Amino acid sequence: MIRTIILFSPIFVTVFWSIALIGNKKEQSPPRLFLSKFMIFPLVCFITHFLYFEQLPTIYIFFDFPYQYAGSLILPVYYIYFRLLTVDEKFSFKAHARYLAIPFIIATIYCIAAILTPSNEYKTWLFDEYAFPESQSIQFLNVMRDIQRIQFLLLVLVTLIANHLLIRKYSARAEQFYSDINDGKYNNAKMLNYSILMIGVASFIAVAIGRRFLMPKEAVIYVVWSILTVMMYIIGYMGFNQKPINPTFESVIGIEVQKQLVGKLNGTQNRILEGCWCSLMKRKYISTVN
Repeated sequence: MIRTIILFSPIFVTVFWSIALIGNKKEQSPPRLFLSKFMIFPLVCFITHFLYFEQLPTIYIFFDFPYQYAGSLILPVYYIYFRLLTVDEKFSFKAHARYLAIPFIIATIYCIAAILTPSNEYKTWLFDEYAFPESQSIQFLNVMRDIQRIQFLLLVLVTLIANHLLIRKYSARAEQFYSDINDGKYNNAKMLNYSILMIGVASFIAVAIGRRFLMPKEAVIYVVWSILTVMMYIIGYMGFNQKPINPTFESVIGIEVQKQLVGKLNGTQNRILEGCWCSLMKRKYISTVN
């Protein structure tokens, strides 16, 4: 009973925050709405883990393909969330697809290989990676599984470093969302970044080492899934409280940039700049009111 509750707890947390982060229209922002959608990726992973450890193979089989995509894309999607909090205004598939391409391709290759594998071999292999060692299809799936494990570990490191660089480079804007206006250390942003590190370590133990190895080890499962639950709660809670502390921040920055340009342009260029700036601010005001 306790084991089931522990395994189910991160599922509950992700569902809760996915709904709570939507909020009402006054509370909505591109990063917050994106975080709500991000929760779908860990949710799929946690449901798949739950089915595996609760030994429900007939249901688990239907979640393997979604799990491959969710597990491969979860870290790049989290990096995009950080970009929305620091440098990007909104999510754009055209702009952000490059961060998703390689993990998506690797997951697709795995799924195609699984489809081409004889059904009885594939279903047995999902719960016993040492089954059918002479099958070429199973051998290829084992290679793809190793590639995914290496990819996941690399993505943890790359995401951690990339997020840290974003925080350092765009700390002024990040502080408007994460921390008190007098707090120049942007500690909340750092905590969010370290949370993904903890999730990565816990997930690496659960996936990269092998879930089959963890099956009989109750204590390890309790520790790993407790960490996952706490970290997901922290990410959701901080995203729920995330809001611009200084709503005029971007406008002030723009005004300063305009002042710097005025001294470098001639009269005609200044009039053009002023007209463009007024038009831009008018559109922002109308969109805010609506």
